Amino acid sequence: MNNRSSSIEALTKALSKAHKDLNNFSVDKSGYNFKYLSLSAIYEKILPVLSQNGVALSSTNNVFVRDGIPWVKVATTVYCGNEFITNEMSFPLIEATKKTDTDIMMLGSTISYLVRYNVQTLLSISGSDKDAEAMHKESIEQDENKITLK
Repeated sequence: MNNRSSSIEALTKALSKAHKDLNNFSVDKSGYNFKYLSLSAIYEKILPVLSQNGVALSSTNNVFVRDGIPWVKVATTVYCGNEFITNEMSFPLIEATKKTDTDIMMLGSTISYLVRYNVQTLLSISGSDKDAEAMHKESIEQDENKITLK
């Protein structure tokens, strides 16, 4: 869901100036069978550029239960003066994959995941995450390589 102030003229001008310096992101993390751009790498690059252009960024989160399943909702907002654009995303709490994963670790992972995608969406930053087409192609290739024993 996207929400914005009635005017975003100054914000879009400031973001347009910032975009010239928001490029050349390098994938710095891997996990869950793919490589991606971490939230810390994104922040390291964007926060000084946004600040130089009078743009602020903030995120809030909230946990709720839907059909007995815990979900996390994250709202990330870019501001310039009184103007703002907010992007909201909700996702079920990521389940533990290792015995050492705690509930709080999974909550942190879910929040980081959603903030990362909100920031990338608001600032038009592409990451090297797998998209649906790449995942589908990989699935087909894996199916073709399966050997069935009879």
